[in-house]
Parts: sequence; C-alpha cells; structure tokens
Amino acid sequence: MGPKAMSRADFYTAILLIALASAVIVGSFTMDRLEVRRIHPASAPGVVPGLLGIALLICGVMLFLRAVRAGGHRSLPAGANAVHWLSGLEARRLGLTAGVSVVYAALLVGWLPYQVATMIYVFVMVVGFERMMEADRPPWAQSVIVAAILAGAAGFGVGWVFEELFLVRLP
Repeated sequence: MGPKAMSRADFYTAILLIALASAVIVGSFTMDRLEVRRIHPASAPGVVPGLLGIALLICGVMLFLRAVRAGGHRSLPAGANAVHWLSGLEARRLGLTAGVSVVYAALLVGWLPYQVATMIYVFVMVVGFERMMEADRPPWAQSVIVAAILAGAAGFGVGWVFEELFLVRLP
C-alpha cells in the first residue's frame, strides 16, 4: 500500500475511531454512578471506559489531521473500484479480524471461561495473520507453536491483570 492509499485508509479509519470514541464517552457518561451504594465517584464503572474513550478520541483526531494534511480526504483515484479492493490482502485481513472478533465477542465470551476464549481468539488471529504473510512466511509448525505460546500468555496474563490488579470479575 502506497503513501496515498495509506493516507486515505488513515482518513477513513480516523472517522471510525472518532465515532467509536464518541460512543464510548457517551456510554461511559450515562452509566450508573452507584451513589446509592455509597461507592466513591472515582471508582464508578464508567470512569475507565470514559478515559479510554477520551484517549481514543485524541488519537482519532490526530490521525484525522495527519491524513488530511497528507491528502487522504481527496476522492479515490480514477480506476479504483471495490471489486479490486475486495480481492486484495487488506480485505482478507479485515474479514479475518471482523469474523474472528464477532465470534469471540458473540459466542465464545460467556460460553467459555474468559481465559480460554481469549486464548482461542489470539491463537486463531496469530495463525491466520501469519498464513496471510506474502513474504517470509514461517512454517506451519512454527506458526502453531508461536501462536500457542502467545495465546497462553495473553489468556492467562490478561485474565490475571483484570482479576488480580483491577479486581474485575471476568465472565
């Protein structure tokens, strides 16, 4: 992907990030504050998502401004079409990410323990993206071993951080 295509992708990605961040900020602001249970306002459930939403909004605005300066807001070049893009590597990567993420969020989390669902998600993503590499693709065995190590570390590591450090019960 060349610099012009990248700036165009950054432009559209920035718009999506700004929209997502705005939704997160609004959602975190409208969450229950739990004052009736005498919970300190700083520990309300919407504080961390709100802060993350603000950080995402700042990053989205910065990406948007950078993309506009690089000309990413201009229309697509002549000859560009959706069929060509859909047959490319970027579309396959997007499809893998969207598909696996939906299965993870809608089916695995809640049906399986969080750590196991996360391990499956990380494993499939690592193997999937390594198999899509066009150059220097590692052998299957190496991909599976690396994916298993990363999946185990992510599943148990993220679970431990949330449950022990943040004191958040995971599904």
